[in-house]
This record gives sequence, C-alpha cells and structure tokens, in this order.
Amino acid sequence: MKKNSLLGPLGLLIGTIIGVGMFGLPYVGYHAGLTALALSFAVAIGLIYVISEAYGRVIIGTQGKHRLPGYIEKYLGYNWKQVALLTVTVGIWGSILSYILVGGEFLSRLFGPLIGGSTLFYSLAFFGLGAWLIHRDARMIARAEVILMSLFVVMTALFVIFGWPKIDWSALPVFNSSHWLLPYGVMLFALWGINVLPDVSELVGGRHRQLRRITIISLLITTVIYLIFTFVVAGISGSAVTGDALAGLIGLIAQKILLIGYLFGVIATFTSFIGLGLDLKKVFMYDYGHHAAVSTLLTCLVPLALFLGGLNNFIGVISVVGGVILGLEGILVLYMYVNFARRQRRLLGGPLPKLVPIAKASSVIFALGVIIGLLTPWLLQNVYG
Repeated sequence: MKKNSLLGPLGLLIGTIIGVGMFGLPYVGYHAGLTALALSFAVAIGLIYVISEAYGRVIIGTQGKHRLPGYIEKYLGYNWKQVALLTVTVGIWGSILSYILVGGEFLSRLFGPLIGGSTLFYSLAFFGLGAWLIHRDARMIARAEVILMSLFVVMTALFVIFGWPKIDWSALPVFNSSHWLLPYGVMLFALWGINVLPDVSELVGGRHRQLRRITIISLLITTVIYLIFTFVVAGISGSAVTGDALAGLIGLIAQKILLIGYLFGVIATFTSFIGLGLDLKKVFMYDYGHHAAVSTLLTCLVPLALFLGGLNNFIGVISVVGGVILGLEGILVLYMYVNFARRQRRLLGGPLPKLVPIAKASSVIFALGVIIGLLTPWLLQNVYG
C-alpha cells in the first residue's frame, strides 16, 4: 500500500462504521415503513457529517495525542471530560455487548452444524479472540479493512443478484405512524464511526482535506450498502423479519447465500469490535494514564458481565445506545468544536467559521434524538405486542 494511499484510512473508517447496526436496519425499517427509514437516513447522515467535520477540525488543530475525553477536557474543562468518559465508555460497552450478541449468533450458525457447540460457546469464543487482539493492540486492522471492504461489496452484490428477484415489494410498508420514530437510534448507531477519527487523521498525516474526503466517501459507501441490504432483507422476509436480519431469511433464500451472510456478519461485527475496543483502551491509556493491561480489562469485562447477566435484547441495546448515549456524545463534540472555534478566532482573528451555527443547530437535533432514544423501550413494547 502506498504511503499516501487513502485505502488504509478509508478501510479503517468504513470497517468501523459497518458493523452490527447494519443488521438491525431491516427490522426497524420494516416496522416503521420505508418513508420513515429514508427520513432517518437523511437526518443521521447529515448529523454524522457535521459531527465528523467538527471533530476532525479539533483533532487536526490540537497538538498531542488524545482521544475524545482528552479533547473535551482541553476545550470544555475537566468536569465535561468526565461526562465524555461516561458517554464514550457506556457507548462502546453497549456496542461491544451488541457485537457479542450477534457475532456469537452468526458464528454459531456458521460453524455449529459442522462442529457442534452452543451459541454461548461461540459468543464467548468471539469475545475471547477480540479481547486478546485488543490486548495485543493489533494495528494490522487498517490494512485488513481494505480486504474486508472488498468482501462487503462482494456480499452486497451477491445479495442483490440472488435476493432482488425474491423481493415482495407489496409487502414493504410505506409508512407506519405508530413506529415511525423507531429507526432513528439504530440508524445513528449504524453510521457512527467518529471514535476512530484520531486514528484516521494520523494515517492521512493530519491533512484536513483528505480527512473530509474519507468521511464523505465512507458515508456514501455505507449508505448504499445499508439501503441495498435493508431492501433485500426486509423485502424477502416481510413480517418474518428478525432483529439480526438473517434468521428471517432461513428457508426463503439459498443456504449458500445465507452462509455468506453469516460470514460477512462475523467479519463486520468482529472488525468493529476490535476498532472500538482499541479506541476505548486508548481512552484509558492516553487520557487517564492507566497501564495497557488494566485498560484492556476496563474495556472488555463490563460488556462480558452484561452479556452473562442476561442483557440480550439486541434491537433495544443498539437503539438506546444510538439515540441516547451517542446523542449525548454528539452534543459534547459539537460544543467542544464551538469553543475550539472561538479560541482559534481569539488567537488568529477573523469571523467564526460557518460550521459554528450549523453545529449549534445540529446539537438541538441530537437533543431531540435523546428523547426519542429514551422512548425506544416503549416503542419496542408496542412492536412486540
């Protein structure tokens, strides 16, 4: 890979974004309706772009190695750093929990018929390998993501080729007024990748134009993949659509395609597990000065305890994490950027960037999204009946 190639950082960002959230989209999209799904896509993409642009400017304009809590402390103060630690930690813990739930399920369906073993065994194996790689600080991820990104495209193409003719378009609801808010948290969760922006910035040598280009390309690619995947899965499964997307396809699509889907699911969830796990580990190391081994334990043990404790509602987990936790994190990032921009104006002079009022408006939308996220358990109760 050439030194200035964008493939490594692009693969890292896309590989972190495309993860377990993707498999929740057909379920919430079907129950909310296609119009509500499209609206959630538009809002989430706009918010993700604004927050990525704001955070990217802070990263590039600040000296030293930090993660989000460290940047928050520099521009908002120590108390807000603690709030940022809470949102980042709970958000990533929730994400890792969802990876254990779905990744273990996919592993079980992939290898269970061949070698046996319970779903619990495969979930623990999935977690154990991921925790070990996080402890080893595996930095081959950026290069590996280039290959995996190609697999994502191949898998999507196979789903289109074999699944498109089986779609029952009449079974896809246009709009459901009772559940139209349901996709928001899942959508935000599915598109969230800002945690690895410090790593992406480092890979592109701190060049803002390159970082922005990678953000835009990654959002476009993931949106196309998500839309195709959601239409095909929901269109084939209909009312039988499941929270992990693929179980509802059993008996409706060729077994070989399902096996490819399971393999893709394992890869997508595992690479995101590693990427976010490494990010949280670095939060504990860089911003709080903990030893690497202690940081690994702090990163991995809580999600494992939640899993073993029986917290296993996949859609509920990613909806609340996306709407509430990531929403609060988004507000913090945007107001950090506003303070950063004001400090830059005092040092360099000139007007405030046009992004400042956009960031303020976006924070209001995030705040409304937090309310939606808090309503998610009630919304899901209505779906389950």
